Amino acid sequence: MDLDLYVGTLTRYYGSDGQAPDDDTRLSVLMWRDSLSLALEEHLEDPLDWDESAAAPHFTAELGWQAYSALLLWAAYAEHPELPRPEAATAEWEADPAYRASNAEGLASHYGQLLYGPELWLPCSFGFTFHAEDVCGDQVTIGSSVALLAELQASTRPPCAPRRPPERPGSTLARHKARPASKGGRATAWPFSLSRPTGRWPTACP
Repeated sequence: MDLDLYVGTLTRYYGSDGQAPDDDTRLSVLMWRDSLSLALEEHLEDPLDWDESAAAPHFTAELGWQAYSALLLWAAYAEHPELPRPEAATAEWEADPAYRASNAEGLASHYGQLLYGPELWLPCSFGFTFHAEDVCGDQVTIGSSVALLAELQASTRPPCAPRRPPERPGSTLARHKARPASKGGRATAWPFSLSRPTGRWPTACP
């Protein structure tokens, strides 16, 4: 199976193939976004918000598993330069020693938006990844495209080893129960679990 990258509204992504985004799909996405924002409110500086209009730009690109694997291992070995680098990309990156070291329990990777396995990045600013149901009810790992961009831009600086995160909201694994729907018919918040914070906590190397 090929690996493609899609950038654009979730309304278009979850809509019918070849069809213009429809109002029913957009409403489902907006309700999902509100539910997620409600569930995460204690860990967000601002509510989740982005453009879901039909006029919003979108594009797709072929990424490929080899390129994706190479990017993950590049990030892992940037944090662990003491380990010998592989000579080629591999489909078994989860077994790679540097990848496993960056995902070690109790440590915060500086490239968590890559290495913690997000499948969906929201265009909002937050410094963690988390597990939740997507619009269709499937379990996915979600990250922040804003934080992802910051990690990639920071990659031009000297490598940093992963460190233990400081105690602050979202720094430990937490599970929240769904809340009842609020007045006015807003969607119920779904259960979710916060993953470890990314390297934005801390932001500097020793």
